[in-house]
Amino acid sequence: MPTTGVINSKLLKTWIGSTPVAVTCLSDTSLEITNGTRETTCKDSGQYEESLYAQTSWSISGSALYSYDGANNGDEIATLILAQTVSPVVFGTGVTGDTKFSGSALWTKFSISSPGTNQSCTISFEAKGTGALTQALYA
Repeated sequence: MPTTGVINSKLLKTWIGSTPVAVTCLSDTSLEITNGTRETTCKDSGQYEESLYAQTSWSISGSALYSYDGANNGDEIATLILAQTVSPVVFGTGVTGDTKFSGSALWTKFSISSPGTNQSCTISFEAKGTGALTQALYA
């Protein structure tokens, strides 16, 4: 049954792999879709600029608590970026009937942070979409 009402942030996750598995201990994640534009202003345009759509790009980013266990943990994401892997990714809740966004992504940024004393270590990651991002429902 699809999620109703305002979506609780704990449900939205980044999932990686051909059989998608969520990033372990994810604390936040984002999907960004950008439509580029191209200038079409000419002398006949008058005072206002005119534009048309150009390329669409998309990316996924997030951060998580750093752990050595669990699927898609910090070490596994580090391996993806070091190997320059193109991975299937999904952004969504995993709940039947909810919307998901799927595509292939290049891993472009990874960092590990060890703040202060007696605090949790964290990771952050970014992946740039390559090709189409599809929108569908979880079956």
